[in-house]
Amino acid sequence: MSGGLGLPNPADVVATEDLSVAYEGQRRLLSTGSPRPAVRGVSLRCARGETLGIVGESGAGKSSVGRALLGLVPVTGGAVTVEGRRFTSMSSGDRKWIRRRVQIVYQDPYSSLNPSMVAADIVGEVLRVNFGLKGNERRSRVRELFEQVGLSSYHLERYPYEFSGGQRQRIAIARALALEPSAIVCDEAVSALDVSTQAQIINLLEHLQDAIGVGYLMIAHDLAVVRHMSHRIAVMFAGRIVEEGPAERVYSQPAHPYTQELLAAVPIPDPVEQRRRRAARRKLLGTAATESAAIGSEQGCPFRGRCPYAMEVCSIEPPPWVAVDGGGASACHLDDRTAALS
Repeated sequence: MSGGLGLPNPADVVATEDLSVAYEGQRRLLSTGSPRPAVRGVSLRCARGETLGIVGESGAGKSSVGRALLGLVPVTGGAVTVEGRRFTSMSSGDRKWIRRRVQIVYQDPYSSLNPSMVAADIVGEVLRVNFGLKGNERRSRVRELFEQVGLSSYHLERYPYEFSGGQRQRIAIARALALEPSAIVCDEAVSALDVSTQAQIINLLEHLQDAIGVGYLMIAHDLAVVRHMSHRIAVMFAGRIVEEGPAERVYSQPAHPYTQELLAAVPIPDPVEQRRRRAARRKLLGTAATESAAIGSEQGCPFRGRCPYAMEVCSIEPPPWVAVDGGGASACHLDDRTAALS
């Protein structure tokens, strides 16, 4: 099953084509260990000024996709395209160019910042290394970036430990913006923050997108968070995309059983509806199969061990991509059978 967001077009700032990523297996005595696949045949795209949400539980391969775009993880198959330049492998020069055009904001805003540097130097170092800015020119540009993310000049000389989590994430965003990228990978960028601070950072990211047209890959495990700022959503399970489509359709009318399971896990304020969703999730969990077993299997659907609708064909053939009413597609034999009957 190949991830189904289509081939890149000239409007895309980043894209992957049939991307595969694998990590070295655990080394044991007299054995180097087999490669461990993390991403299998994923194709996706993100245009300028667009937000593509990538959701799935831990181990689904979301972060590996995002980091493959920057050459941070080993790509074992397929290609990465950035601003029309296609890469099947990356030299150090390629990676340096890509990181000028694509930046990343990590989950933990403290560990991603150098604790021994003040905020002005954390952002200013990027300007010095990449643009050669020095002295007052660099200082002035740092102030502009701080204002852009809602920080003031009195924050410049503070160390990371003196900031709140939300403020540290603003510094990380300012550092990413310093290179004037066309796309930013937000790898669980708000998941470590409290709900009110999450909303502030999401509003900031949306404002920046409107102002400068940057594209976002919004990687998260929380479908509700991704829904609010994504134009499209891709749902990943066991290294593959199992559903994609417009954000509102995926959230309100999920087609794939795994997307339905994710949605059932989203907390809501209505206790009656929450109980109904929990009951639906318990049903959807079915007979649990480990993701490691699923991702290692070339045959059939990787979700079949947890799917209450699994059929015999699910263990034999990979599911086809079937168009969904409302936009997008789902990789499921159940959808294929429904489409054939309609």
